[in-house]
Order: sequence, then C-alpha cells, then structure tokens
Amino acid sequence: MTDNKIAKTWKSAEVQLNQASDFLLHPDKFHIPEQDFEDYKTNFREEELQSSMIELENLAIQFGAKPAFWRRIKKVAETLNNKNKTEEYEQNFQKAILRTIQK
Repeated sequence: MTDNKIAKTWKSAEVQLNQASDFLLHPDKFHIPEQDFEDYKTNFREEELQSSMIELENLAIQFGAKPAFWRRIKKVAETLNNKNKTEEYEQNFQKAILRTIQK
C-alpha cells in the first residue's frame, strides 16, 4: 500500500472514530485529536487508532450508546482491517437493535 493510500485510510478511520463518538450517550467522554492529512504521511499511527477504537468501545459498554454507534464503529474496524472487531461490532449492533425493539 502506498504512503498516500495509508494516509487516506488512517485519516478516514480518525474521522469515523469521531463520528462514532457522537452516538455515545455521553459523547463528551471521547475525543481523538484530528491531524492534517499531510501529517499521516509521516506519522504512522495505526496502533493509536486501534487503541482509540478499543477505548471508544469500552466507553460505549460502560456508559451506553445508541445502536447506530455499533454500526459506525464497525466501519472503523473495517477501515483498519480488524476482522475480529468487525464481527464483534456487528453482533453488538444486532443486540442493541433487539433491545430497542423490546422496549
């Protein structure tokens, strides 16, 4: 993968993480600082993005999130090519939908 493509992937994951945090019941509990696209060409932070994704997941579990959260964070996992988390987040989305319907 070229540096440009990697940079686009990581920038996309960053944006998706921030969008997912909007669906937390307490969105103020999460913030990932945005970087300029050019910074991603020199600062490889895949590990930071994976850690941020897990932090966001933990906040959702601890404080709650709307069902749409799990759909959005699943996109982050897909972008970061994390197949295990992609499947887990899809299952969490399905469970959240069921809880909503049962209320």
